[in-house]
Amino acid sequence: MIKIKWLPQKNISMLIKITISLLILSIIFYKIGIGNIYTRLISNSPIIIFTIILLLLINFLIDAFNFLLLLKALKVKIKYLKIFTYVLITAVFGALIPGKMGQFVMAYYLKKEKIKMGKSLAIIIIDKIISLIVLISIAIFAIFSLFKDITNISIIIILLILILLIIFVISAKKIKQLIVGKLSYRFRDNLKGLSNNFFILFKKHKKYLIINFILTVIKSFITGYQLYFYLHLNNKTIELIKIVYVNAITSLSTFIPITISGLGLREGTGIFLLKHLGIDSQLSIGFYIIWIFVYYSFALGLYLLLSQYKKNN
Repeated sequence: MIKIKWLPQKNISMLIKITISLLILSIIFYKIGIGNIYTRLISNSPIIIFTIILLLLINFLIDAFNFLLLLKALKVKIKYLKIFTYVLITAVFGALIPGKMGQFVMAYYLKKEKIKMGKSLAIIIIDKIISLIVLISIAIFAIFSLFKDITNISIIIILLILILLIIFVISAKKIKQLIVGKLSYRFRDNLKGLSNNFFILFKKHKKYLIINFILTVIKSFITGYQLYFYLHLNNKTIELIKIVYVNAITSLSTFIPITISGLGLREGTGIFLLKHLGIDSQLSIGFYIIWIFVYYSFALGLYLLLSQYKKNN
């Protein structure tokens, strides 16, 4: 990549990701037509916004419970409300950082609670691995059961997305260098227990991992119901399991680190898959625009409210 002396390399990378996201969204808006999108948006009932907020809240509560369970397995005591607040913070960061890496911000806040980095990173990484296993499993089912009549070219495209994801996950060596290689020696001492905490969770507390897995699957259906309900309000009925399939593949696309948290890729992939199921592009993009607005606003707003509550108490 070309280096520009007056602009830090990280800023260049971020600028490129923003540009790609905006480019993809611009193409989508151009193809569908801004007027058509606007017409579709204003025709929606406000109830869809309240439904998305409610289901997002449930998912955030489940996330907090999953972290609480894993921390309990490592004999760490912390209030549920604090974990819930930190989940909201990571949700905000996750909306801006590629590949859902914003979740690692949780480690910083857990450290403020005097929880060693080795423990916090262990639960974050394990929770992320479980989420990936669930998403990839659902996506594989989607390819072989939902898209039986899809064209060979489309199958290749979907498989390429999955391959890119696998390559990105395998390249986690870079993440390790970021976590270990660039941290101070003081933090490195805290990381010594990382592998031991993995061993404790996998060998001695499998039940907590199973619960996490089940709750993550439930989360997938809750997330899918947001789109299902939106389509139902617009007189379109698709089986919930098919919506879950679509959401799994679109979620996987966000792990490809070329945009801002998958912005543009997620919408483009979702529109393509839903069109295969008979949903017109105007209706699809309408949902994604509403979802993005609600997600960012709700996560940030709820975090600010909780922060104010903590100050007053």
